[in-house]
Amino acid sequence: MVQNPPSKTALEDADQQIRNVVQSTTMYLLYTRKKEGGLGVTRMTTDIQLAVIKSVVRMRQSTDP
Repeated sequence: MVQNPPSKTALEDADQQIRNVVQSTTMYLLYTRKKEGGLGVTRMTTDIQLAVIKSVVRMRQSTDP
């Protein structure tokens, strides 16, 4: 569960740093799925937001008081 997710700005900054490290790799190749021949790197902004949503859904569905 993600209780204190980083801010969207912090995640975007981290994504930018990753892209800067891999300068010789095109953005398309970097973020394209592995099954499509890319590296399969996911954007942290999307990953964290999905984790937060999933946590909220699980908490709302929980029968634990």
